[in-house]
Parts: sequence; structure tokens; C-alpha cells
Amino acid sequence: MSMIRMETENVRDAARKIDYAVQELSLKPRRLKSAANSLKSAWRSRQATRFANELKRKAAILDNEVVNLQQLAQRMRNEVSEWESQGGHFGNGQHQIHGEFLRGSLGGKEQENPDSGSARAILEGIYEAREGVGKGLLFGGVVAGGSYSGQLIFKGGRSLKEVAGVSPHLTHIKSGNLWKHMGSTAKAGPVDYAFTAWEFWEEEGREDFYHYQGSEKISAIKYDAGFVVAKTIVSHKAAAVATGFVVGAVAASTVVASAPVLVAGAVVAGAAVLTWWGVSTLVDGAMDGAYSLAEDSGLKDTFIKTDSHSIETSVAVGKEIVNVVDNVFQSTIQLFKPRAPQAM
Repeated sequence: MSMIRMETENVRDAARKIDYAVQELSLKPRRLKSAANSLKSAWRSRQATRFANELKRKAAILDNEVVNLQQLAQRMRNEVSEWESQGGHFGNGQHQIHGEFLRGSLGGKEQENPDSGSARAILEGIYEAREGVGKGLLFGGVVAGGSYSGQLIFKGGRSLKEVAGVSPHLTHIKSGNLWKHMGSTAKAGPVDYAFTAWEFWEEEGREDFYHYQGSEKISAIKYDAGFVVAKTIVSHKAAAVATGFVVGAVAASTVVASAPVLVAGAVVAGAAVLTWWGVSTLVDGAMDGAYSLAEDSGLKDTFIKTDSHSIETSVAVGKEIVNVVDNVFQSTIQLFKPRAPQAM
């Protein structure tokens, strides 16, 4: 029967070298993700989105390989421990079993990250087109009023006004106050949150969900959900205020100044749609950049570690309270439990 041998210290040294390489490689996926977010902030187009998604897909693959390398190093250490515990002698059959155990898959299974961005982009584009058309129709139909200086009269039904981002009860307003009105009435709906969450899941959320475990996963979900809500609210508020400011100024210089109706309507409608779309795009990019900055600076990891520790502490305290209550309950039952009569 053939025998095998192992130089245990050299194998341990090889495992340590793998660990060192893993420490260096573990920073690369995050840097690739940061580069992808920077690209999206600097270049807003479908082509840029494809490039950014490809970068993040490669980052996910590399992150998966880092995990596989960690597992391989651990398997090597396990083999050394097993070898030493058996006195350093394996038969051929046993070696075959351990060989299968040691034979790790460096290639691993690539983390599935299907690009559903195209479907989301189409649906979101249709939804945004609806809002853009609504703004164009409403603000393009604004006429000047004569009751006070700078009066703008709004025509159209309530549903059109809601789509355009103003109060459904708005009939007239001073041009200089339109930005205040739109800022106060701006409200993101469930569909807006859904699209933001969908996009975030594709770019960051999926990786966080599978990367973190236990209480850290709960903390990561809380952190990411907070970002989705903040991004949606800030984007809507900023776009509404900017749109109201620009439309009020443009309408004051065209509609109120009695420019030709068609010209004034086209100018105001164009200003409304371009401002709304441009500011939304800029704010979305800025928020994505802020998320990447917090991730690169370690703020995200700090929050997750701190919050997960609080969760674990709360769970431990809760278990202690349950145990105390259970002990008191059991003691109370024993106290009032009828005693068996003593034999005479």
C-alpha cells in the first residue's frame, strides 16, 4: 500500500501566504464598486449604466473568489490538523477521501447577478415620461392673471396637477412663490420608492444581502433601506423646488410679460421638464456618490458593526428577561401547587 507524506510547517506557511493574499484582495471589490459609482455620477446614460453594472459584476466575482481562497486556506489547515492527529500516516484510500476534501474550487460558482437593469430602465422610463408629459401639459398651459402682480393661473384637472407635482386644488399663485408650493407638496409615492429600491438592489443591495450574516445582515438591510428612503425623498424635494423656482422665473418673463401664447407655453413647458429631469439626475448621482464615500471611508461598516452589536446585546438581554420571568413563573407554580398528604 502506497503512503503519502506531508511537511506540515510548509503547508501551514502556504495557508498563511494565501491569507495574506486574501487580505490584499479583499479591498479590491469595494474599490471596483466605488469606481462604478463614480462612473455613474460622472456619466448618466444607458451605456454608462452597462459599464457600471459590468464593473460591479466583476467586483462580485472577485469577492466570491476571495471567499473561496479563505475556505481553501482553512481546508489546508484542517488537513494539517487531521494529519497530525492521525500520527502522520494515511493509507491510499483515506488519502483519496481527504484529497477530495482538499480539492477546493478556486473558480467557484460565480455569484449570479443577472442584469435586470434593462427591464427596470424601461419601466422607470415609462413612469418618468408620464410625469414629464404631465409637467409639460400643466406648465405649458399657464396663463397670466390680473388680480395681483405676477399671478399665474393654472388650468387642468386634479389628476394632471397631481402628476405634475402641484396641489390638485391649486388654481393660481404668485410666480415667486411657486417653488415654495412645489417644495411643500412634493411627495414620493410607493412607485418612486419601488424603483429606487429596485435600482439599489441591482447595484448594492444584492451583494450586501449575501455578504453579511446574522445580525450584521439585519443592520445592513436597515442601513440600505434608510439610504433608499433618503435618496427618494431628497431627489423629489430638490427637483420640485428647482422646477418651481425656474418655472416661476421663466413664466414671469414670458407669460406675465404677455409673450405669444404658444411661445410662452413651449418655453415654460420646456423649462419645467428639463429642470425636473436635470436636477433629479444630478441629485441621484450625488446621493450615489455619498453612499460610496460612506462605504469607502468605513462609516457603513462602523454603523453595521455597532448596530449589530446592539441587536445581539438586546437579544441577549431579552433572553435573560425571559429566563427570569420563566423562573419566577415556575417558582410561583411550585409555591401554590397542592402538596401530597403525608402518610400516617
